[in-house]
Amino acid sequence: MRFVQHVVSGSRRLSVVVDDLAADVAGILEQRVLVADGYRGERAARLAAHLAPTELADFLALGEAAMDRARAVAECVAADRDSTAATGYLTPLADLTYASPCSPTSALYCAGLNYRDHVAEQAGRAVSEYPSIFLRIADSVVGHRQPLVRPSGVSVDLDFEGELAVVIGRPCHRVAAADALSHVAGYTVFNDGSVRDFQKRGPELFPGKNFFHTGAMGPWLVTADEVGDPQDIDLTTTLAGEIMQSSNTRYMIFDVATLIATVSDFSYLQPGDVIATGTPAGVGFRRTPPRFLVPGERITVTFDRVGTLENDIIDETDRR
Repeated sequence: MRFVQHVVSGSRRLSVVVDDLAADVAGILEQRVLVADGYRGERAARLAAHLAPTELADFLALGEAAMDRARAVAECVAADRDSTAATGYLTPLADLTYASPCSPTSALYCAGLNYRDHVAEQAGRAVSEYPSIFLRIADSVVGHRQPLVRPSGVSVDLDFEGELAVVIGRPCHRVAAADALSHVAGYTVFNDGSVRDFQKRGPELFPGKNFFHTGAMGPWLVTADEVGDPQDIDLTTTLAGEIMQSSNTRYMIFDVATLIATVSDFSYLQPGDVIATGTPAGVGFRRTPPRFLVPGERITVTFDRVGTLENDIIDETDRR
């Protein structure tokens, strides 16, 4: 299944993707499934909100029971698309206002220098014996088809990094790598947008990685059973129609399971938490001449079996 977080009238909603449609899980559960079971009105609305929260992290925390409800909603749509559309909770994907799958209360951990060719393009850097982990804050990341903001008031060195992101489905703490993948809900696409001059001003990555709306995630969460082996996924990053990055997740230095185990050593990972797994070679600041993101351009990051994340670039003055 694919789950998409989107915005309706200023509120975040959670839908399951059925063909080219987003089926609002809580809304359709209330209007179709619960009504069939005899629930009505406010009672049905309260029960739907409890059984199918509209925030991905809260939904995942309910475990397999929530997944079963989402399947029931998807089956309801597939069986009777026209009647389901009449509920008002069915939206074409093309009409969605996408939000990041990372919930505002969830943690976003990022792995740095996790592909050998990316390490090699960093002059003088050696492969680390331990994963490098840093944090991003929620308002630094936007959803699919939402604009990335170049902070031109202080910098024009906005770079791109196409990455696979893993979303935790079951809590874990100090989990062994051999068991780590059993805690995965699914995967999404991440662009770890980086303001390079701020990133290099001091020893910490945090400032350059956390400018407002410089990163992106989406378009959706694809459940782990549909993705399969996370260490055999082709990736491509394209800027203004030109391929910038082309690789495969098999070239990670630390695989997904190892990254989960590493983060769980120091953190209690919760459903909805995200771990971005690093980027391969081809980033803009290592090109000659450097190739940064320019307002008016479009950046896309594609992972096979996961999806394509697409964002246009704007200047910060354009959003005022």
